[in-house]
Amino acid sequence: MNPYYENTPDDMRAFVSDNCSFPAHFHPDLELLAVLSGSVEAEIGGRKASLGAGDFAMVFPHQLHQYRCALEDGTKVAFIIAKPWCFGEYVHALLGGHPADPVWRADALPPDISWAVGRLLDPDARQNRALGRALLQIVLAHICTEYPLQEDGDAGFADMTCRAVDYVQQHYDEPLLLEDVARALGISRYALSRLFNGRLGVRFTSYLNELRIHKAQDLLQGSTIPIGDVAQRCGFENARTFNRAFLACCGKPPREYRALYKTAGK
Repeated sequence: MNPYYENTPDDMRAFVSDNCSFPAHFHPDLELLAVLSGSVEAEIGGRKASLGAGDFAMVFPHQLHQYRCALEDGTKVAFIIAKPWCFGEYVHALLGGHPADPVWRADALPPDISWAVGRLLDPDARQNRALGRALLQIVLAHICTEYPLQEDGDAGFADMTCRAVDYVQQHYDEPLLLEDVARALGISRYALSRLFNGRLGVRFTSYLNELRIHKAQDLLQGSTIPIGDVAQRCGFENARTFNRAFLACCGKPPREYRALYKTAGK
């Protein structure tokens, strides 16, 4: 299974792969790559680079990128792929710009990044959503404060994307329509629809539902709040609508999802 093209509800995916050859593609997520052994030929945002053991590469949302590696040279690469709502205070930098050079060489890589990536690869750390996001913030703090970033060419469009994402994140638990967000941002519903489809690669309603489901997952994993209250807190009209959306996104109903995590925690 190709992890890049999975339709997954996970906030973050962290895994090690020995098959690092992928054709040109892009997505709305942040993608971090750390070469553990061997070598990788990468092209990120039009910039080509040869990566060796210990090198680190960063792919900002919607950057076109591709990788090539030889299977016989023992290459192993760690990947971390994070959704936009995991970016925290760095959302504006990540959605509004890109690295001047997408590669951070091993001899200059801050030790905190190597440590945080290693922890994110630990399954126990990934099961703790709060810990996973905190570890990602360590990596983003270094990238966004110590590494040269360039603004995207269409700064106005990027800024509007940030504003739209921020507004939805602040109001996801309320009844929310495309028209409501467009009115709050002072743009037409058609412009906002094009923004979500073009910049984030997803329809507004799909983005809103996915965000709500992620919030619901947090509550189901970390509390004993009744299912109906979880639905209400996450902006769903009723438990039936919530159950249907959760099943479509996660492959199992909320009650079964909660039971699975209770069993895993024993």
